Amino acid sequence: MNVACLILPNFKIKAELKRRPHLSKKQILISGFVGNKEVVIDHTKNISGICKGSLLKDVLVKVKNPVIFEQDDQYYSDVFDKLVRSLLKLFDSIEVEEYKCIYISIPMFMLLYLIVIVELPK
Repeated sequence: MNVACLILPNFKIKAELKRRPHLSKKQILISGFVGNKEVVIDHTKNISGICKGSLLKDVLVKVKNPVIFEQDDQYYSDVFDKLVRSLLKLFDSIEVEEYKCIYISIPMFMLLYLIVIVELPK
């Protein structure tokens, strides 16, 4: 049995853009709280010089007029669950690691014939 790893970088941003595709060219930040500090949870690739976990107030000094969303864990969970259910229709064995990575067990005969392109479900 072979295992493939489906890596999902910027999953939360991509989920937000599925919900709001008209914002695809905008600079977007997703914020959340760690303790009592508001930090950047995720951001679009068109924002450089910041990293996840940075204090939102510090980022707003560098990034002018971004679109800011509060993290919506229920929505991200729903989107991720739909993705996993879609994959379970194709593969017997799947292991997930939060929103970051999905490990898929692929039978040898499928490797010879299968190319899978996975999009976030609508």
